Parts: sequence; C-alpha cells; structure tokens
Amino acid sequence: MVSVHYATIADVKAKLHGIVDGEVVDRRLDHNIADQLAIALFANRVFLVEGPTESSVFYGLGDRLSPGSLEAAGVSIVFVGGKTSIPLAHAILDSIGVPAYALFDADAGCVARATASGKIQQKIDSERNQNVKENRKLLQYFGLDQEDFPAARTAENVAILDDHIEGFLSEKWEAWVAACQDLESSTGISLAKNQLAYRTATLRAEGEVPEMLIQILAKAKGE
Repeated sequence: MVSVHYATIADVKAKLHGIVDGEVVDRRLDHNIADQLAIALFANRVFLVEGPTESSVFYGLGDRLSPGSLEAAGVSIVFVGGKTSIPLAHAILDSIGVPAYALFDADAGCVARATASGKIQQKIDSERNQNVKENRKLLQYFGLDQEDFPAARTAENVAILDDHIEGFLSEKWEAWVAACQDLESSTGISLAKNQLAYRTATLRAEGEVPEMLIQILAKAKGE
C-alpha cells in the first residue's frame, strides 16, 4: 500500500521547540534534505548515527545475518556528522512519516581524552560543557530524563553509548579489535581512512556480538 506524507517547516520547528532555534532550522533545512537525507527520504526505515564508523559497523552487523540484509530490507543508515545534527534530521523524517531510530555517544570520556592530549583547562572545560549541553538537548528531544552524561541504554526511539563506539567495541568485543588489526596488517589499509574496511572487519570478527549492539540493530530495523 502506498501512502503520501507531507510536512511544513512549521511542523519541524514545533518538534524542535526549545532544542533547535527556528533560524537554524531555516538555514539548514535545504542542506539536510538535499544532501544528508536524500536517500533516507525513500527508505522504509532510517537509522541515524553520528559518523561513518558507526554506519560501517552496523552495516557490517547486518552483513553477518546475510550480505546486504539492511539494504535489502530498505533500512538506510545515515551519518549526520555529529550528535548536534540528530534532532533536526530525526524531526524532518518523523514529520514526513519515515520511521527513524537514532544512536548517539554521551562522550563521558571527553575530559580524560582532552587531558591526555595535553589541552589547556579552558579547552577541556569547554568541550565538557558542550557535550553536557548537547546530551541534555538530545535527552529532552527524545523525552528522556536529562542528565549530563547518560548511561548506555537502548530506549524506544534512541540508543546511547556512554562514551563512543570504538571504546565500546574495544571493551565489549575484543575479537572485533583483532579483526581490525588483522585486516590492516594483511591489506595495508588504514581503517581510519577506509570505512568499508570497518564493515569488512565487523563481518569477519569472531566471538559473540555484544548484546547491546544486537538490541540496537533490532530497534533500527523496527523489530
């Protein structure tokens, strides 16, 4: 059955009231629709993630069921360039009737990473405050209790990693790290510069896939 949906800019702004300024919606709407969400608009379901690494990893998880299974099911994974862009992208899709699930990083380790890299205290504080601000906005948008650094969870419309995807995989799925290292050594490919390699490594990794990733993928597929 075919159905037709439409939305106005006012509809999108209403969903983002108190989270994204109206002038930001006006400025970014064309870019989001024409570039970022071009494929998503015609998908059966959309999974919004921050960056290409998350996209590649979850496509790889889908491949473990059968190659190209997510694409075959009409599920598009769209990376939006950071968690600040998730509310607008989700609001656009929700307004026009495209089911969307989202994943974002709480970046709980941002202070430790900034300190280890030798940044000055002012920069460290600025990065922490920015993450707190964006975490709270995302929690507000998805109707969850607001806190500075939310714990990892899989909720109805959004999943949260307490820090970031690489840290989660390093801790929860050592075989994934080994698969990445094996792929780099055997091919000479730098995974940081080749997102397809992350997908391949995720497909080849041995051991049990972390339960949270299985839950997130099921939510993204609408199961």
